[in-house]
Amino acid sequence: MIKVGIIVGSTRPGRKAAAVAEWAHNLLKNRNDAEFEIVDIEDYKLPLLDEPVPPIMHQYGKAHTKSWSEKIASLDAYIFVTPEYNHATSAALKNAIDFLYHEWNNKAAGFVGYGGAGGVRAVENLRLVMGEIKIADVRAQVALSLYADFENFTTFKPHEQHDKADGGRGDCLGHSTEDVASSLRNTSTQSAFGDRKCAVDQMSGVAKMQIGVDSFGAVISDPATGLTVSALQRMDNLLDEIVLADQVGLDVFGIGEHHRSEFVDSAPPVILGAAATRTKNILLTSAVTVLSAADPVRIFQEFSTLDLISHGRAEIVAGRGSSIEAFPLFGFDLGDYDSLFSEKLELLLKIRENTHVHWTGRHRAPLTGQAVYPRPLQDPLPIWVGVGGTPESFVRAGTLGLPLMVAIIGGEPKRFRPLIDLYREAGRRAGHPAEKLLVGLHAIGFLGDTTQEAADDFYPGYAHTFTEIGKERGWLPATRAQFDALRAPTGALIIGDAERVAEKILYVNEVLGGLSRITFQMGVSALPHQKMLRSIELLGTRVAPNVRKERMAVPWH
Repeated sequence: MIKVGIIVGSTRPGRKAAAVAEWAHNLLKNRNDAEFEIVDIEDYKLPLLDEPVPPIMHQYGKAHTKSWSEKIASLDAYIFVTPEYNHATSAALKNAIDFLYHEWNNKAAGFVGYGGAGGVRAVENLRLVMGEIKIADVRAQVALSLYADFENFTTFKPHEQHDKADGGRGDCLGHSTEDVASSLRNTSTQSAFGDRKCAVDQMSGVAKMQIGVDSFGAVISDPATGLTVSALQRMDNLLDEIVLADQVGLDVFGIGEHHRSEFVDSAPPVILGAAATRTKNILLTSAVTVLSAADPVRIFQEFSTLDLISHGRAEIVAGRGSSIEAFPLFGFDLGDYDSLFSEKLELLLKIRENTHVHWTGRHRAPLTGQAVYPRPLQDPLPIWVGVGGTPESFVRAGTLGLPLMVAIIGGEPKRFRPLIDLYREAGRRAGHPAEKLLVGLHAIGFLGDTTQEAADDFYPGYAHTFTEIGKERGWLPATRAQFDALRAPTGALIIGDAERVAEKILYVNEVLGGLSRITFQMGVSALPHQKMLRSIELLGTRVAPNVRKERMAVPWH
């Protein structure tokens, strides 16, 4: 039977880690597949690392190090209980880990994190350390929130859902233990762990991935010629793009929302309504509806009308928006950025559930039983939550049981995995079935007949757009080296020929734990209309069939 140490990762006076460790021990101690004990680093009185010889040499001279070494060596696996300080684990836990090396090797570990965002970033910090000391870490983690699981942010009082054996954190801890045991039986410390039954991974096997396009209807000047197409021509081109996407078998087309001169997408439902009359099968959605600066009643009416026109093909992606011009335009205070969205999302969902609505809030006049018409053909009308990188947004979407649309426009997509895991855990904790917790990705992408052609065509407009945006947001000007790094195999840009793009979609699907949808934002670059149409054609006829075939042959479990 394996021996698992539950390591208390804090020595701070008034710490919460000891209570969390005791809770975890009580949930696990009656299992028959492992023995558990609490290992408190406070008991070993470890100073800041004071061994003169590096731990890899295994030549310890201090009594405290020898005692610590003996205990860690006696264990087969670990569950690290960690707080989150400044996006990292505690200094005390990192110091305790650094004292040793060989004692950790070829073992396995799970995690219980706590903090304002569930300790997610502390655990991600620990995962980097685990790789260096040759510990195989279980993908799932338990995330405890200071807001929901600690009374007055001090006394540990876990939500009752956490203690349930079926569907709560106790179940998740149990599955993590099974995965730890599975990893110990595996000869490779870098292999996947077990079936990953915990909620954070249950959505990874969706058989079909929806593939589509998003557009902001950009009327960006061509950096080579300085010419800008008219708003009239851009709108005609945009509708042609949606029609072609439908014809080549893509699943979804989304229209963003901006209120500035370089975009024609200030009224997404109108554009989508026009497209609905010219298409047959493709889903028509907002790429994001800036709900914070809109009236949920009107949003529901507009998309319900679109749903009727399209015979049940309308969807909403509701978000706060990364551009802020809508707030002063419609008379809202940016200081209410988050509360506006929370309140209006609550109202939008209530309207979706009830024809006659009773509701009161801060930012809008109350509803006292008024009816909202028309009602959509779909019941319920699909509503996704669009998010960037804020942990609280992922938790909110999971708690509400709403599908999640993640915008990743820079860096490496794999860095978003902890946030997606947090979303799935929050959904499971709230009692939502795994099949409801869908994850979609909004990515910048473009295709050409060759990878080099695609990159060369896309870069000039991309650089122009992101340099201009950067002037507003304090970013450095875009460079070709940066662009090429982002389109590398692990980067955020999905740009290339059909084969390269299909490979990257499958890679992103894997590192994010399984996607239900991916949409390509092609319109951040000024491109000739024919090149845009060719990109859509390649996505629909060459990429989408191959990705769907691979997904059905090898689901990502």
